[in-house]
Amino acid sequence: MENLGLYPKLTKDYILERVSEEEIMEFYMDIPVIDENFYGNSFRNPFRVDDFNTCNYYYDKKTGKLRFRDFSGRSSGSLDRLFNADIFDVVGFRHKLNPNTKEGFFLILNIIAKDFKLHKYKDNDEEVLKINNFINKQKNKKERLKVIKVAPRKWNKGDELYWFNKYGISSKTLKEHKVYPIQELFIEDRNGFINRYYIYKYNDPAYAYYGGQENGIHIWKIYFPMRSNNKSLSKVITNKSFIQGLDTFLPCRIGVVTKSYKDVMVLKEFGIQAICLSSESTPLTTEEYWHTRRYCDFLVSLLDYDKAGIRMANYLKKQFGIKPLMLTRGKYNKPDYGVKDISDFREMYGKQKTLDLINKSIDHLSDFIEYSKQLNKILWK
Repeated sequence: MENLGLYPKLTKDYILERVSEEEIMEFYMDIPVIDENFYGNSFRNPFRVDDFNTCNYYYDKKTGKLRFRDFSGRSSGSLDRLFNADIFDVVGFRHKLNPNTKEGFFLILNIIAKDFKLHKYKDNDEEVLKINNFINKQKNKKERLKVIKVAPRKWNKGDELYWFNKYGISSKTLKEHKVYPIQELFIEDRNGFINRYYIYKYNDPAYAYYGGQENGIHIWKIYFPMRSNNKSLSKVITNKSFIQGLDTFLPCRIGVVTKSYKDVMVLKEFGIQAICLSSESTPLTTEEYWHTRRYCDFLVSLLDYDKAGIRMANYLKKQFGIKPLMLTRGKYNKPDYGVKDISDFREMYGKQKTLDLINKSIDHLSDFIEYSKQLNKILWK
């Protein structure tokens, strides 16, 4: 069944038939499950500041299941449920998911399956083979990328005012998404010479988004937020178009395709998984769609309410069935949100109203979610 691309229901039994409790516990605890750790031998809790060896592993006498026990957990607030935890509790705590809810446990199972390459995350899966073939084709392209070299600087107050004060994007999120403030920027010209293109100015900051390597050349997308879109000074510079957010995309019910990396990070601050297109004129490929679709029940798009955004939203809906959502501007009897994207909405209306909008949008998708549930029941009988 699995080799045909049809999967049985993902359950804890499915996982434990393929990976042992010990392997899972060691992977997420980063502490070996060995004889020395049992029955009186203890270690420090890796999930909190722990000055003493207050924890150990043991096997439950009734069930025979491996468990993690924290003798100080009973009085440590949020660690109460880790006072006596199985492997699924441990994974849930590490990823801030509640294993006692249906949705939380579903996501925990998907995280384990993804980390251990099980179920639909297997490397020999047909979808994965398609993705790998696509990646290999991209790597084997003969065109040589232009060299971009980035000299980073330290984050300063101006960066905080821009990212956090305006959009609520934390330093942790910026770090997780490989965003770097730039001191100097060097770009290769047509003749192969690498020249300094930019040096930091407080009123013209630049930020580098890292996209990996291709044939030994680093892939960068450079963002100048204070510049307007004109020919004399580029607002965005890159040496290769690429989808951003794939490497931080976690298993979820609803994923979002948006148009900027800033939007991706704003949504991530509200727990929404998202990717962004290279531009609203560069379509999502079939391989990129399936790469993302593997990790969520379905995708929606959230693009600008303008000619380019509407055109791309219609393409994504027709090509992949991606439902479009937009911040409309009052035309055709639609609400006027006064902004073009979720980042601007967060800046104008603040955190709470942005959260309210997200929750309202999720409610709007309820029929779509119910359809997905019914489809899963049919496919996973």
